[in-house]
Amino acid sequence: MEIGFAAVALATVSSASAPAQRGRRLSYVSSSRSLGYAIGAVGAGVLLESLAFSRSFLAVSVLPLVAGAVLFLLPHEGRQQRQERVSARAAFRSAGLTDLYVGTILRQMGTSGVYSLIYVYMASIHISPATMGLMSALNRISQVGAMVLFGLVVDRIGRRRVFMLGFALSVLVPLVVALSRGVTGMAVAFLLIGLTYSALYIGSTAHIGDRVAPEQLGTMLGLFETARGVGGLVGPTVAGAIASSIGLNGMMYVMAGICGVAVAVMVGHRRRGRPAADQASRGA
Repeated sequence: MEIGFAAVALATVSSASAPAQRGRRLSYVSSSRSLGYAIGAVGAGVLLESLAFSRSFLAVSVLPLVAGAVLFLLPHEGRQQRQERVSARAAFRSAGLTDLYVGTILRQMGTSGVYSLIYVYMASIHISPATMGLMSALNRISQVGAMVLFGLVVDRIGRRRVFMLGFALSVLVPLVVALSRGVTGMAVAFLLIGLTYSALYIGSTAHIGDRVAPEQLGTMLGLFETARGVGGLVGPTVAGAIASSIGLNGMMYVMAGICGVAVAVMVGHRRRGRPAADQASRGA
């Protein structure tokens, strides 16, 4: 449901935005999601301390109903003219997004693999559970500001530069974790997680919005979320198998290598293929 909602929300905002404002407007949606995650994590803890589990779940279940009611206040979309139907495969190939989707899967494998065992790693270097919670909140809080910042930047300097920054910084995350021996290093790692995700997500969704026709936006953004989901599914499985044989530190270096392959895919495809495939796109 989360993936479906994200794709629909991003497609709605993207199709209603001019190219010069697309990144900024998409950043507001993405930043609000991160803020919701952060508030939800804190709010859930407060509810569990003051109410029983059953009452906490009942209280939280009201929020989607409120959100649904608010959606009715949105203006209705105008009737769209019927377009010639284009298959998802044809739209995918014509948009030239293969490198972005493949790179996203690989990058998500690396970062999800790290994140799946990062709390085990923190426990191994004697970081307390309370501090682990603060580290997790640091990731979400950094995303709130970084999303808006990169939304402004992506409309000024172009999409590709921003999402390539996200890909490149992703390589540093597992390396910083592997070299960390205390709270300071882990805080840097969690800040990097928030920054890399924000740069990649805002740059990528704006880039897709530039290259895809409005009637295909939902499909292509849904595929982007699916690519992230596939990487998020495979990454922890691979990380767990590797960690059991070469240890947590070795696993971190392998995950850095996978993120490095994602960067290589992006750079290599750019050099081989479409150097200026779509000059009208700010992401070119």
